[in-house]
This record gives sequence, C-alpha cells and structure tokens, in this order.
Amino acid sequence: MAETMKSLFKLPWGTGYPPSQASRKMKNTTEVKELNQLNKKSIISILPSVDPDLLIPILKYKPVYDFIIQNGTNHELVDLIKKLRYDYFN
Repeated sequence: MAETMKSLFKLPWGTGYPPSQASRKMKNTTEVKELNQLNKKSIISILPSVDPDLLIPILKYKPVYDFIIQNGTNHELVDLIKKLRYDYFN
C-alpha cells in the first residue's frame, strides 16, 4: 500500500498510473470528453420537444414558474419558458 501511495503522489502530475499506460489513458480521456460534448444538447433545444405531460405541472406550479422568471439569468431560456406556458394555457 505504501508504494501505491508514493506512486499516486509522485511528480509529474496528470500522467496516469501506471506510467506505461499514461499516453493511452490521456488519449482515451480526450476521446470520452469529445464524445460527451457531441451528445450534450442545450435545454433550450430540447425543452420544446419534452412531453407536455411532464412540463405542464411544472409550468402550472406558480412558485417554481415565478422563481424561474424572477431569477433566471439566461434570457433565451426564460423567454422560452414564458412562451411554453402561454402556448399550453392560452
């Protein structure tokens, strides 16, 4: 166990453990990060396609809606939420 702890805290940092696998691990990490970014979508792009049965109760609940409208910093998202509420209830 002592050797493992020594190896974990040995310089240089960020090279992976064991050292013989460092370049492969760093390459794999980069690939996973890139794939992760490709699979992420903004809430603004997916919210309109969310099932209304999931959104309507949230939009109806005045404390949540009011909190979002009053405290939201992403104006595009706030406008979308206002529009969705209007569309569902008018």
